[in-house]
Amino acid sequence: METRVLTQTSQTNAIKAQRLLQRYGISAKIIRISPKMTKNGCSFGLRVDSYAVSQAVLLLENEGIDFGEILAY
Repeated sequence: METRVLTQTSQTNAIKAQRLLQRYGISAKIIRISPKMTKNGCSFGLRVDSYAVSQAVLLLENEGIDFGEILAY
């Protein structure tokens, strides 16, 4: 299954985002990523199935939880 990573600026943000997504039935796993992979040097990310990315982004935006880029992973 294809996945995407929503980059996070901190571990705290990643935990908040993971809890929110899981509340809505979206499986999300916190992973460490190389800061070189992102424009902003983020070192945490949430791995979600590619089919759930749109819904995940909408939920995060509605709750005011920042994220950086969406990476293919």
